[in-house]
Amino acid sequence: MQSMLDAGIATRRGVMNAHWEPAYRQEPWKCAHGRSDDCTCLPESEKALKQSIILPLFHEMTDVEQANVADVLKQIGVLPTASAKGEQRD
Repeated sequence: MQSMLDAGIATRRGVMNAHWEPAYRQEPWKCAHGRSDDCTCLPESEKALKQSIILPLFHEMTDVEQANVADVLKQIGVLPTASAKGEQRD
């Protein structure tokens, strides 16, 4: 996210886990293991929280702006470059 911001592209967390939100701290379905850096009883939610972001996308976004987002994702190694497309991936 910081690399995208450094390139002038704003992003946000892609997933909001309710068990971490202050408004839901008293709910019975909060993480059964307490509040730490990880909730071991909700591993997929924790993984999604740490590995997803929301990229800019809006109805007036131009092709140039879309290409800029894709180019930055390629530069930081999130998307394969044209030369890497033909390479085998593990």
